[in-house]
Amino acid sequence: MAISPLRRSLAAGAASLALGLTLVSPVAAEPRDRRPPRTAPTVQEYYWHWSDSRIYSARTFLHTEFPSQASLPDLLVMVVPPTPRRMVYLEFYQDGRWAAENIVRTDGRGVATIDVDPYCANNTWCNGTYTYRLKIGDLTAPVNITYFER
Repeated sequence: MAISPLRRSLAAGAASLALGLTLVSPVAAEPRDRRPPRTAPTVQEYYWHWSDSRIYSARTFLHTEFPSQASLPDLLVMVVPPTPRRMVYLEFYQDGRWAAENIVRTDGRGVATIDVDPYCANNTWCNGTYTYRLKIGDLTAPVNITYFER
C-alpha cells in the first residue's frame, strides 16, 4: 500500500521532530558555564568594646587614673566569623579629614587589639575631647575620647 503525500509529510515531520529532540536534548542538559557555582560571600559581624568594660562610644581618661599609655585600656574589635582576616583602623578627625592613628589586623580568633595614644604632638598628655572612628572596610563606628591631664 502506498503512503499518501499527507501521511508522508506527517511521518517526515514526526521523524524530524524526534531527531530535533534527540539533538537538542543532550545540548540542553549540558551546562553552558563550566565554571563551578559561586558561593555567597560569608557575612561578617563586627563588635567592639573597651578591654576593661563594655562601654562603647565615649570614654574619659584622667591622667591621674592612667599615668601612662600602657595603663590605658585597649579597644577590642571582634569579627565573627574570624576569617577572612580584616584590617581595623583607628582614625582621628583633624583639619577636615580622617587620618590613621593605629592599624591592626585581626588575629586567627577574629580579634584586633588597638591601643590609644593620649599624648599630643608636643609629647604631653592631651587635654580635650577628640573624635575618632573605628573603620573596617566601608563600616565605621564613632568613638569620642576625652583626655584630662589633671
